[in-house]
Amino acid sequence: MYPTTIYCRKKIMKAYIAAAAGHLLESDRSNEAKRLKSMDLSFEFGCSLNLSFIREKMELADVVCASEEVAKMLAPEEAADVEIMLREQAKIVSGPAESVMDAAFAAKRAALTVDLLVQNLSPHSNRGSEGAVTTRLYTNMEGIHGSNKIFCGQDGYSKEEAVEEAKRCIQCHCDECMKGCVYLREYKNIRVFLHVRSIIIRRLLWEITR
Repeated sequence: MYPTTIYCRKKIMKAYIAAAAGHLLESDRSNEAKRLKSMDLSFEFGCSLNLSFIREKMELADVVCASEEVAKMLAPEEAADVEIMLREQAKIVSGPAESVMDAAFAAKRAALTVDLLVQNLSPHSNRGSEGAVTTRLYTNMEGIHGSNKIFCGQDGYSKEEAVEEAKRCIQCHCDECMKGCVYLREYKNIRVFLHVRSIIIRRLLWEITR
């Protein structure tokens, strides 16, 4: 994670979290505040966020991320490329999100764009697979009984509806491949397997070429 400074209109952390996620319970907001404070993030509260303030801060940053509201103020003539969450001419990472799922996918696209920009790479390349893609991974659904989706109204879920919808999750792992592999069954971590396999391949190459 890169050192990040967040400039906020709100005067304190609690107000900032409440504005961003007003549906959270007070206890959840406190936990979120603790989590944010434990990260490599610097917050500056009570900022004016006018054009002169923002442009001054932009001069100090490698990458600028902004809310869609602020981005439109800074670059009113340029729309964000939602595939990479970037206004390229203005060099502002931002973009619209219509729903919670949209916001989740948008955040991942924006994070990858930031990672590419700080490495002076094109935000259009080296992105890999994003969004819904075809995969050979699957979950065995034997014994799993279907359930009805709870409709989400225009104002979102109530707390009770959100809990009921969340209960539909079957906690899938897409790990059928592990059942046929002794190594993966032992270590239960495909990343460990890939890392060790990489070490073994490098060792073999070294033995062959020395």
